[in-house]
Amino acid sequence: MEGADVRVIQGGGSLRWENADPRNGGQPDLSERQELGGILEEIHGDVYRDNCRDASRLPTTLRERLDGPNKLCAMTPGEHVPFPRALDWSQLPEEHVAAFERDGAVCLRQLINPEEVELLRCGIESNLRHLSPRAKIASRPEDPGRFVEDFCCWQENEYYRRFIFGSPVGAVAGLLMQSNTVRLYHDHMLTKEPATRQRTPWHQDQPYYNIHGRMNCSMWISVDPVGRDSTLEFIAGSHKGPWLMPRSFMSNEAKWFPEGDLANLPDIEAAREDYPILGWEVEPGDVVCFHMLTLHASAGVPGTGPRRVFSVRFLGDDITHAPRRWATSPEFPGLTDDLPPGAPMDHPLFPVMWKRS
Repeated sequence: MEGADVRVIQGGGSLRWENADPRNGGQPDLSERQELGGILEEIHGDVYRDNCRDASRLPTTLRERLDGPNKLCAMTPGEHVPFPRALDWSQLPEEHVAAFERDGAVCLRQLINPEEVELLRCGIESNLRHLSPRAKIASRPEDPGRFVEDFCCWQENEYYRRFIFGSPVGAVAGLLMQSNTVRLYHDHMLTKEPATRQRTPWHQDQPYYNIHGRMNCSMWISVDPVGRDSTLEFIAGSHKGPWLMPRSFMSNEAKWFPEGDLANLPDIEAAREDYPILGWEVEPGDVVCFHMLTLHASAGVPGTGPRRVFSVRFLGDDITHAPRRWATSPEFPGLTDDLPPGAPMDHPLFPVMWKRS
């Protein structure tokens, strides 16, 4: 959802600055391209670099779950064998459903188990080594760290597929949304390197998207511990309010809806005490769930370690296709040829994850 002043990874591994200084020809030099291509080796240690390079290097217990007779071939919900877990999330406690409906955000402690955390960690590492043409650097060149994002990689990233279809996240999204069906919308990887200063400013997600309706759920899952000062924050109840103007994160441009079509966001940081701000310190295994209209933001991260996050988004019964005249974030090229405006999101890009029995 970042705008025209971010670095964008183009196909073939080359980069450009969208608002590049013309004195630099709009291109980073070869050393920077090589540096970004080797981002994993720069920001992570030997343990994850070695264990997550390929499935043969995974811990034995996880490798058996992935490649043994009951391996997770999770391209569709019926093709997987779920990981064993200590907690049964098939019946979500009512207080979690009520908090999601009331506040637009809730933290589910230890929703996913250690094997699933490791699966996601390996998926993120693989993603960082093999960034898609949709990836971008959403931080400024003078930032001592970098904020790396990538979108819609589940079809190419086997670790992501196995997590999405083999974990309880789809069913839990259905229970939170109180929907009879759940479709996968898209995935989003967000990695802030150690010492990244770049904030994620206050915003709503849905105005950047190509969907209409209220039954939706995003899940924000960090594979690293996150302190309260670096976690995702929310304005409780803001999902019930109006749509607010989406802007590019660094240049503050109205690149989506025309200027004046939607109200501007208030300056929340200037008066934090006036807003009901929610946020949680999280550990690997915790999952923060929120509505796509809930205002949210996050700070940078300290220099002690990365904040590697996998976010996955789900759609419920009332969501329909809302094509825009502008490029949405993320884009779904060619979708308007298959789905007319107002049509349900019945498309192979958005497989059904779960149905209420």
